Amino acid sequence: MLRALLLGALVALSPAAQAQDTVLALPEIDIEPQDGMLSISGRVTGLAEGTVTARLAIAKSGAGGTVNTSQGGEIAVSAGSSDIVASTRLSAGPDVTLEVTLTLWDGEVSIGSTTVTLGQAK
Repeated sequence: MLRALLLGALVALSPAAQAQDTVLALPEIDIEPQDGMLSISGRVTGLAEGTVTARLAIAKSGAGGTVNTSQGGEIAVSAGSSDIVASTRLSAGPDVTLEVTLTLWDGEVSIGSTTVTLGQAK
């Protein structure tokens, strides 16, 4: 399983996070190969109580064509909470290229983002 986790220390150093009193949550992307497919999910780990808006964006290309999709919504978080924001399964051949980004906002301010890239851009 590939996991991308934006560490709290890195989030706290970003200018957007410094403008906030508390960083509410961390973004995490899980990608698991299963039977020739990729199971992709975006998870939000809560650090404090509040509500965040999350968006999981996926761009995939390969021999079968190109897919661009995004899913998301508002998530109520609390310290220690862990919630799946969005999940999907996509076919995955040997020529697949994939970019998955999970971005979190507290109101209008971006508080965290993480990206996983697989394959080589053509």
